[in-house]
Amino acid sequence: MRKLACLVLLVAACGDDGPVRHLDGGPVDSPKEVDGSLPTAVTLTVTSGGSPQSGIKVYFQGSDSSLISNTMTDSNGVASAIMPNGGFVTAIDPTSALGGGAFHAIYTFAGVKSGDQLLIKDDFSSSVDVTVTAPVDATAGVTSYLFSTPCDNTTVVAPGSAAQPQATLSLDGPCATMSDFLIASLDDGGQVLNWFYAPNKAVAAAVDLTASTYAAATPKSYTFTNASAFGSFNIDQLFVSSKGRVVTLSGGAFGKGSPYTGSINATPFTAALDVVDASASAGATEHHLLDWGPFSSTYTTDVGARLLPEFDLPAVDTTAHTVGWTESAPGVTPDFALTVLSAQRTGLGFIWNIAAPYSGATIAMPTLPTDVADFTITAADSTEFFGVALGKVPGGYDAVRANIFSVSGPEAFAVGASGSMTIEVWNMPRLARELPRLSRLDVPGFVSGIIQDRSRHSHWRK
Repeated sequence: MRKLACLVLLVAACGDDGPVRHLDGGPVDSPKEVDGSLPTAVTLTVTSGGSPQSGIKVYFQGSDSSLISNTMTDSNGVASAIMPNGGFVTAIDPTSALGGGAFHAIYTFAGVKSGDQLLIKDDFSSSVDVTVTAPVDATAGVTSYLFSTPCDNTTVVAPGSAAQPQATLSLDGPCATMSDFLIASLDDGGQVLNWFYAPNKAVAAAVDLTASTYAAATPKSYTFTNASAFGSFNIDQLFVSSKGRVVTLSGGAFGKGSPYTGSINATPFTAALDVVDASASAGATEHHLLDWGPFSSTYTTDVGARLLPEFDLPAVDTTAHTVGWTESAPGVTPDFALTVLSAQRTGLGFIWNIAAPYSGATIAMPTLPTDVADFTITAADSTEFFGVALGKVPGGYDAVRANIFSVSGPEAFAVGASGSMTIEVWNMPRLARELPRLSRLDVPGFVSGIIQDRSRHSHWRK
């Protein structure tokens, strides 16, 4: 591919205004200037469990679906092509166990810019079962213990008779050899009483944390103003280390009208990033307000000033080859849109994930080559939506495009020492029901991270 890039630039430099030809025999337009300079290569890297994935089909296309390159990832898991701004990059079955045969997983980056370094990855690797032993917390009212790491967590009933609490965790990915552990004692409402943090512990079949000392939880208050459109708020209080979210503590904010207030007993360990993910539903959409920064024992946000447009009923326009929806209420203009849909016909089924810059209530779908299969959705196909998401994030779509299919949750976009973002997702209940049967690789981690975190933390408390 590097030789091809040099060849294209050489031909352009020699003044040949006609089309050049790609090695696969297809025509490619001569490079045109982007912002006063020649376009540079867009690369896509595909990895699974930290290993490069070679032989993955990748299409590079212009904004009008014109084919720039039909290629495969190399031994480094990389495919690249020189392309102008605004085009599409699509990978077929990049890392999915469901891919191949009559069923496929498709990932499309829309609105790609010259020089982008795109990534599709998963962190799947062999897991290690670890039995963790914690000290007894003799505080009155302890009914259970939370064992939490960036890769797995569980809650166990207090063993009684002064027995030390134990839990078995399955650790993989960034926790396979070294992990952070946070242990908390909980009352019968799921609130933290006491806790301790044990970072960078070597992972072995048995991890003994009994020499650790508990500290009292720190109450944190939450206030939501200008929020009369909602009845209550779910709160996920995350504490994040360099390895990812170490713990999520859940609660709610309630009232008879705005403002809504609530509190959670927090575990602000040293050097933790404090991330609040507050959510509330209106109609078919769920709004997520995310804020991050150094720990603070108080949190206040103006909900109405942050809401994105309400929307409903996405549909495929098979003539225009777009996904569209109806926006029923105004709001802050989003930066990007994301859709997850499936299509089926006799002998073929696929899940298509598309990320695009926000352009009104529509997402353009590229017309893909047919060498793998004909993925053009027709009126005769059976289509179904797993979700549509809109996002307003620091730096806009440019800041999240490269990694939008590879993150483990929206907090991965919490860049800088502090900041805010707003995410709105349509059909969250449906997606939550479907996730158990879908590979995580077939739903963008950005969206599934929200759902999975909500479902796995059972100590949510009103």
